[in-house]
Amino acid sequence: ATPRQTLGLLGIYKLNKKTSVSMGYYHVDAMGWFNTLTTIPGYDKVDVRIARKVKLGDSRGTMELVGQNLAGNYFTFEPGSTTERRVFVKLRLHK
Repeated sequence: ATPRQTLGLLGIYKLNKKTSVSMGYYHVDAMGWFNTLTTIPGYDKVDVRIARKVKLGDSRGTMELVGQNLAGNYFTFEPGSTTERRVFVKLRLHK
């Protein structure tokens, strides 16, 4: 089964040479499974990312603060299976 409508929007804004902010909004309509006649509710999803280029010793990289599912939990593919809101920091370094 597929949702009747989906929408995805992504905006990225560079605050300066080292820092950027991005936000994604996603909408998925309700959908039903043919073999079980079960309906999975539609959902709205909001993700936000703040990223800054960093230098640590000889390494360079990016430090990110990421928030996912900020609009709240939503069901995925099977009823009872949810994706929860989460916030985390990610550091990627390379030489």
